[in-house]
Amino acid sequence: MSDITRILIPVDGSEHARNAIAHALAIAAKDSTVEIHLLNVQPPVRGTAASLVSQADLDGYHREEAMKVLADPAKQVEAAGARPHLHVGVGDPGDTVLSFAKRLGCAQIVMGTRGLGAVGALLMGSVARDVAGKSEIPVTLLR
Repeated sequence: MSDITRILIPVDGSEHARNAIAHALAIAAKDSTVEIHLLNVQPPVRGTAASLVSQADLDGYHREEAMKVLADPAKQVEAAGARPHLHVGVGDPGDTVLSFAKRLGCAQIVMGTRGLGAVGALLMGSVARDVAGKSEIPVTLLR
């Protein structure tokens, strides 16, 4: 068993994600074994566009777009004196978050919600609800 406690925080540039980072940093401030892992999930390029571009170009595009989103959260983590571990995923957001959490051996997922409530989540769908419902590890949801 590892002595490191990994916390995965999916980030999308929202205020909700910043709140999740702040919560995880509060945990890390009390426990020096905590690692902060930030994940941005990009939607896959589909259709004709995907067939006209090489996989290397698609990978580069996804990485570039994700790094734009991850830049400010990484600074937030660094400002707190921690080292951010940055990850880029492509695909269904809920499934990708769960896959990364498992692959990285995370002890917890901390993520923001949009605050839609139960009715909004049913109508619009909710990544947070999907992750919380399927996760085998603790998930902390913050508004």
